[in-house]
Amino acid sequence: VCEHCDHFVCLKCAEEHRTTIKVDTQGLKNKWQECKNKYNILLQKLNQYNRDRVQIESDLAAIRVAVEQRSHDTIQYIINQREALTGRINEHIDKEQKINSIKHNDLAHEFRQIQNRLESALNGENIGSYTQDDFLRDIHELQNRMNKRNTLIKTHILQIPTISRYERVPIEKLLGELQFNSHMMNG
Repeated sequence: VCEHCDHFVCLKCAEEHRTTIKVDTQGLKNKWQECKNKYNILLQKLNQYNRDRVQIESDLAAIRVAVEQRSHDTIQYIINQREALTGRINEHIDKEQKINSIKHNDLAHEFRQIQNRLESALNGENIGSYTQDDFLRDIHELQNRMNKRNTLIKTHILQIPTISRYERVPIEKLLGELQFNSHMMNG
């Protein structure tokens, strides 16, 4: 009985049978070794792929954080710029309102009061205890106020607001452009 295949073999054929079995066994061992080598190579590639995939996922997480931070920074920059511009607008409005606090209507009202009293006095109407010196003092004060107002108007440089056109910036320049570079597995 053959110790390898459990077949009955005569002594003459036993030697030949052993050689055949050994040749087949060696061929099988060679094929198996080839298969094991391919499996080990594939296993190494899979392990490398998994390491690369974990690294890629880590890189993507870092990129996600960078995109969020860049977005936040860009939004904050825009908010800060908007607040700076509106602050300048408000300062200008306050300055102009301060300059215009001496209202023309007040001067016009005072002018009409003096004119009405003077016409009444010239027409012989009763103006009470109002004297010529009172008229001259009121006219002098009105002229001083008009001179101050005239000087203010002459020296005040009217600043007409304008804003430049904004430049459209591609969003990639603000946040960055995401690219995926191909990488072939070795082997």
